[in-house]
Amino acid sequence: MEDLSFHPLADLFPLMEGAEFDELVADIKKNRLREKIILYQGKVLDGRNRYRALRRLGKDPGYIREWACVNVRFIDKANSGPEAYVVSANIHRRHLTAERKRDLIAKLIKSQPKKSNRQIAKTAGVSHPYVAKVRSGLERSGDVETVTTSIDTKGRNQPAKKAKPRAPTHTAVEATCEHNNDLAEQLQAAKIKTAGLESEIEGLKAQAATPTTTGAPDPVAANDEIALLREFARFVIDHATGVTVVPKDHGAWKHLRARVKQALASTASSDMRRCAA
Repeated sequence: MEDLSFHPLADLFPLMEGAEFDELVADIKKNRLREKIILYQGKVLDGRNRYRALRRLGKDPGYIREWACVNVRFIDKANSGPEAYVVSANIHRRHLTAERKRDLIAKLIKSQPKKSNRQIAKTAGVSHPYVAKVRSGLERSGDVETVTTSIDTKGRNQPAKKAKPRAPTHTAVEATCEHNNDLAEQLQAAKIKTAGLESEIEGLKAQAATPTTTGAPDPVAANDEIALLREFARFVIDHATGVTVVPKDHGAWKHLRARVKQALASTASSDMRRCAA
């Protein structure tokens, strides 16, 4: 039987050579085959080095196909495509240079540009910012189109990039400056008004703290005392209706008011007789 052919996508990774391949042959001879060889579309998609090692050990291609291979038909739906499967299955087995790893990620992006950076990063075992950096370079060079939506790790369509805040227009900047100037003027006016109020308050405080300079009333002469008392009595009688007296003193107040009225009437009669004489 003819040798199995290798799928073109398997060439994403280089074949083992030299001591590395010899170690694989010795391991399979001692411990047998640990991982099956994956066939896709009748070709070896994953396991080229295992196939070569079995052939070196003298195994027939027919035997290998029957006992050491698994034919996968639904790899497109189950593993997001054969190319992604190859990368996912091999990237963790190899010690790849940074340049080689970048090339693999670039091929994944080109094959499925709508996949999100996080999804590709998960497949390749790298960080999503690194995938974003590779994608940005491909977009600039025109090797891959810029997508507006991407498929996240849960199969949902999401915006490929978060919208950046729009830069303010010239008109918006001018309006903002004018608004700020108005606020500054209002603040300055408020400060001036506050300062004036503070000055007025301080003046009132000083005025309240200064003792009044109003002098005491002039002393009353002895011959004017009786006349002054009479004037005071008349004022009290005339305004008696506005005087509030507690109930217990009401009787005394009523009696006192009657006597004052009588005295004033008597005094007025005496003054009239004195004037007539």
